[in-house]
Amino acid sequence: MHTTCQFPGRYIQGPTALQALNTELVRLGGRAMLLQDDFAAKSLGPRLAAQLTEAGLLAGEAVLSGPNSEANASVNAQAIQRCGAQVLLGVGGGKVLDAAKAAAELAGVALILIPSAASTDAPCSSVAVMQTGEGAFSHYRFLRHNPACVLVDTSVIASAPLRMLVAGIGDALSTWFEAEESRQQGWLNIAGTPPSALALAIARQCYDTVMDCALEAVAQLRNRQPGEAFERIVEANILLSGLGFESGGLGTAHAIQNGLTALPACRGILHGELVTLGLLAMLNLAQADTYPQVRRFAQQLGLPVSLADVGLADASDEMLLQAATLACNSAPMNRVAAGVKPVDIVAALRACG
Repeated sequence: MHTTCQFPGRYIQGPTALQALNTELVRLGGRAMLLQDDFAAKSLGPRLAAQLTEAGLLAGEAVLSGPNSEANASVNAQAIQRCGAQVLLGVGGGKVLDAAKAAAELAGVALILIPSAASTDAPCSSVAVMQTGEGAFSHYRFLRHNPACVLVDTSVIASAPLRMLVAGIGDALSTWFEAEESRQQGWLNIAGTPPSALALAIARQCYDTVMDCALEAVAQLRNRQPGEAFERIVEANILLSGLGFESGGLGTAHAIQNGLTALPACRGILHGELVTLGLLAMLNLAQADTYPQVRRFAQQLGLPVSLADVGLADASDEMLLQAATLACNSAPMNRVAAGVKPVDIVAALRACG
């Protein structure tokens, strides 16, 4: 069988990356509609609107209202078409970036994403997490195209809370382990093919970068002096992890994370934080020699390494079994290693501490 890798059309990163925005808009067709979340609308949004207005490139603005539902995607697509934009510019956190993905596809326009934090690897991918009208998880929308451009201004990323960067490191930490698990289990990536050698190499580079640079990057951000280590970690969190998971594959760590999100006690725990605990449970299940090193490293970063760290210190076996059963559901992008049963996941989670 052939292999397939998926990439964004262009990835731009650096402390002055926003200076490239106008050039990218012209390259992709011209005027843009700006779709942002509440936080971006009060911080970065006005700066971007002024920049685009001065260049005659702003067609319209909107703030994401409510959940990232299919109904809202249709509303936003209609707004794009009404204002005559050729490009949709999604700005902010994960929910609005996913909303921009769905709306741009429905409207048939090019998409530029500007993340406000390096907390997940979603910006580069062709997958949008869709919600119900009440804000609960609904389904994954698999898009025909990856974003045309992902523009990561690290001066913006550096102003986000440190916890967001650390959560992104937790998400990136699992990338190589899950891509390698996908290869071993014979799973297919999002494109429906086995992971290529390039995808596995990118996933491994992601892991190596995290291990080499994460602690220094966190120290740099704490001291408000982001440097080379910070730049490399942002690249690992967003680009390397994004390419690694989409073209390599997701596995047991993310499946356990998916199950844990259903527990009320885990509300407010960030995606990458739950992925870290899922990774530790995954390594326990595989009896991996790397477990002690990864656990110690995660603990140094302040990531969750035990049930107590995610509000589950007093969780009953019944509660954990509920999450583990969801982890073992054969939903899209949800898979665990062959032979793993819900009771095994409960035992692996408890073994984390």
